[in-house]
Amino acid sequence: MERQTQEGRRHPRGESAPEVRGVEQARAVDLRRMGAFLRQLRCEQDVTQEALADRLGVSARTVSRWENGTTMPDLVMVVELAKAFGVSIPELIGGGRKEPAMDAATEETARTMATYGEHELRARRRKTAAAMLAAFGALVVMSALAVFPRDSSWGSVYATAGAIVVVAAAWALLADVCATRARRVAAMAALAVAFAAIFLLSDYVGVTQFNQPPRFCYQKEYMADSAGRERMVWRTPLYSVVSDDPSNQSAPLRIQAS
Repeated sequence: MERQTQEGRRHPRGESAPEVRGVEQARAVDLRRMGAFLRQLRCEQDVTQEALADRLGVSARTVSRWENGTTMPDLVMVVELAKAFGVSIPELIGGGRKEPAMDAATEETARTMATYGEHELRARRRKTAAAMLAAFGALVVMSALAVFPRDSSWGSVYATAGAIVVVAAAWALLADVCATRARRVAAMAALAVAFAAIFLLSDYVGVTQFNQPPRFCYQKEYMADSAGRERMVWRTPLYSVVSDDPSNQSAPLRIQAS
């Protein structure tokens, strides 16, 4: 009784250990049969494992594992192998040639699933590339703000370029989140506005708290006041920053309306 209870705990679905082992053995036999047939087809066409691997874009070790029955190729590779050796998908999976009468519906379903899987793989690759691009853009932004001094225009140039890269990469990353094109455009616009707000806020904090000139200004010019004294003016989209003594870098800066 105790042994039966232990067996029940091991197999909560009600499958006994012999049944589980039988399923695993049958699967191993199917993999070996498919691998042996794959090796037979490759030898019939006098193709090496390396040449087949290069054609499919995999390693020779992967082909060897298929032929040894260790692993099974995914559905996309099954379709490519069937095309390469001129056999049907059911024949390749079954491990032997069948009668000329082919189950067209089965093969068409398999090809449709393979096409879907290939599209999904490409979508994942695009998202991975977009995520890496977004990370690179964010790194450029942070490096530009940290490395270049505030009186250098290159800091704003590189930071803006990095922000553009992040916004462009967001187009691919938001494909699943935003159902329509209009929502994706709106989300990218919101991201661009967020970057602009961060840049302007960092400039405002730098001017008011650390007496540093703004980095993101569209114009910098020397002007003379009514008394003939020279002043430096940085113009930003929201305000202007004025230095009454441009020759003195520690001279206090003041903000005035644009």
